[in-house]
Amino acid sequence: MNQPSEPEWAQIDRHMHAANTHGGLVRLPPYCQIMTMRALVGTADDIVASHTLLSPEPETVWKLWAFTAGSIAFVEAEYETDNYDFGEDDQRRQGNGFGNPVEPVSTTAWSRPVRTITAFEIVEVRYASRNRAFGRGTSEFYPTIIKIAFSDETSTLVNVGRSLDDESKRQRWDAFVTAARQAAT
Repeated sequence: MNQPSEPEWAQIDRHMHAANTHGGLVRLPPYCQIMTMRALVGTADDIVASHTLLSPEPETVWKLWAFTAGSIAFVEAEYETDNYDFGEDDQRRQGNGFGNPVEPVSTTAWSRPVRTITAFEIVEVRYASRNRAFGRGTSEFYPTIIKIAFSDETSTLVNVGRSLDDESKRQRWDAFVTAARQAAT
């Protein structure tokens, strides 16, 4: 598989960084999860909506979901070390004193046509109050856990992992929820 081009790396950064990190901190999954997702969807340029979660401790677990125009893909990987991400993985691949790259102890990866999505459910909702100009508060509710069901009676639960503390995270989550809802209708 060819290496991603510079423009594709921008899409990888946009679609695969963890949504549950603090503020604008950007943490990408290790290289093998990026390349696995890329193999499932074609290129990162084909992704229309995405969501990525990082559980950094005690073991590192990465979960990535991505919609393209015709499919939904999922990649999950678990590492026996804490806080493992692209930054450390890249340093290890370049031989900068970290040792060899850490291999995942388990990986799950699949892609399904969106036409196999049979249901979209909102499992949990959270209240968010944000201040607007001139001290006006705006109350908003947003789904924090959604369930996507498939024609073979399997499903996947997708959650935000923590509050959406950044406008770009809210927009990305909204786009993902919209893609899931539209796929089910």
